[in-house]
Amino acid sequence: MSSHVIRRAFVTTAVAAVTVTGVMTGASAHAETTARAPYKIPSVQPKTIGGEKVQYDGGQYADMPAMQGAMSCDPGNPKGIRPVAGRDWMYYDPANDFSGKSADLVITGWESGAAAMKAISNDGTQCVLLDGWRQVAATPGYKLFTNGVAYDAVIRVGNLLVSVEAEAPSGTPAQAKQIAMSGASRAAVDLAFDYPAGAR
Repeated sequence: MSSHVIRRAFVTTAVAAVTVTGVMTGASAHAETTARAPYKIPSVQPKTIGGEKVQYDGGQYADMPAMQGAMSCDPGNPKGIRPVAGRDWMYYDPANDFSGKSADLVITGWESGAAAMKAISNDGTQCVLLDGWRQVAATPGYKLFTNGVAYDAVIRVGNLLVSVEAEAPSGTPAQAKQIAMSGASRAAVDLAFDYPAGAR
């Protein structure tokens, strides 16, 4: 079972247990295990990614993976660098939860965005790449990772990293790649115009 399916199953169960209007949020889900972020990640999430609407907003918290479905923090790299701020959103169709397109948008803030961009490729953050994930493209401000099925595009905006992981179970890896690249680009452009003052 893929990490997307597990995470979506958790969110679907949570929604069934608690009726919430609009987008479900998890603002307090990480309160016991993570430090408070020194600044907030702005609401720059696209309304849709890959045609799917946002279904979950994970809230503001530090100490999260730069790439949600492509990294593991348990076990991870305890000596790796850690983000100081973060926020994530999940996109999928609740009616087609286990076979449709899905995407995770993650924005993390770092002491040094340049150092973080380098570290995500060599297991230098507190969370490390899962087996099977590899970097397939890179420029100074952009990286692309895949496990052969899903893709994760990461764009650096100053001291923040914007990551979109996309999976298209009923589509193709090429479709997942396009969704990841497009989603990350759209969020990065909006983030550049709404850059948090505390991230400088």
